[in-house]
Amino acid sequence: MPQGLSLRHLTSILFRIASRCVQVSVGHAGKTTACACQPNDASIVATADTSGQVFLWDLASARSIQRVELHGAATCMRWSASGSLLAVAAVAAGEAEGPFLAVFRHADRRLEVLCKIPNIAKDH
Repeated sequence: MPQGLSLRHLTSILFRIASRCVQVSVGHAGKTTACACQPNDASIVATADTSGQVFLWDLASARSIQRVELHGAATCMRWSASGSLLAVAAVAAGEAEGPFLAVFRHADRRLEVLCKIPNIAKDH
């Protein structure tokens, strides 16, 4: 635990972040399935849903900064340690396509699609 940060303070911070994720997720068309806080900017959170939408949120205003179409139901997401990349695992609507991983570049509070890796669960 960082020096000077009590467990009570950390719990309070996590509760506020979780609360904000619930508040901001109301913009989604589908069920919100993933929420990840940007590691280097506490005011940025990404969320994703079953309808294939990824949102980037500003926690300070609880407003959406950006919405990106994923074209598949999101199952989980994670930021890179540097905060420059966001990976979102999803399942495409058609069985032939299967699960995939979408990687976004994050710069200037915007997401840009970097790549889409198909069939991540299939044996090769």
